[in-house]
Amino acid sequence: IMYWSPVFSEFDNDLKSFILGSKLTSPLITKEVKQIPQKGILSQKEVGVQTPSFNAGLTAALRQRPDIIMIGEVRDSDTMETMLQGAESGHQIFASLHTKNVEDTISKMAGFLPQNKISSLASTLCGVISQQLLPTMDEKNLVLAYEIMTNNTEIQNIIRKELF
Repeated sequence: IMYWSPVFSEFDNDLKSFILGSKLTSPLITKEVKQIPQKGILSQKEVGVQTPSFNAGLTAALRQRPDIIMIGEVRDSDTMETMLQGAESGHQIFASLHTKNVEDTISKMAGFLPQNKISSLASTLCGVISQQLLPTMDEKNLVLAYEIMTNNTEIQNIIRKELF
């Protein structure tokens, strides 16, 4: 599940809240969590101290058989490919990207992958959630605008044919 939000928004907190509200039965692996509920086991590794690189930590996380893996932000093709491997092996993975909308999110994901992995992306992606805070008409408050795309056969065909 990909989650996007504009740069400098609090999307990580929203995503953590969503995940931590779930029932966990095995380790949740994440980069940083400020509050841990008593619903499961949380495991995190510091890059450079406990793991040599982000990708090495992510690969190690896949071996721990967690219920959920949260990736704060996908920034490179190695992370995207490792994330895809995890999804193919049955892990539930939540990740975020800084993009403008659902279409840009899928385009950016596909851009990180070699051509021969696009079909796998189409098959494993469950959905994309996007959000943005917009000012009200009187500009005194902000309201949530969101977009949710769930994967289906039509979406899979669009991704495979790269029609986004």
